[in-house]
Amino acid sequence: MVRVACKRQGNKLTSREVLKKRRLAANARERRRMTGLNEAFDRLREVVPALTGDQKLSKFETLQMAQTYINALSDLLH
Repeated sequence: MVRVACKRQGNKLTSREVLKKRRLAANARERRRMTGLNEAFDRLREVVPALTGDQKLSKFETLQMAQTYINALSDLLH
C-alpha cells in the first residue's frame, strides 16, 4: 500500500485533496445528469399512451411505447 503525504503547501492542495474534490464534482455532475434523465422520462410518460392503468412504465417500456406511438402516428400520415 502506498501512502500519500497530505500536507498543505501554501495555497496548493495535495493530490489526495484534489482527487477528493474531483470525485465530489464528478458525483454531483452524475446526480444532475440522472435527475435530468429521470425528469425527461417522466415527461415522456405523460404524453405516451400507456396500456396499464396505475402502474408506472419502466424506462425500457416507456421507450418501447414511444417508438410504437411514433410509428403509429407516422402510419396515420402515410
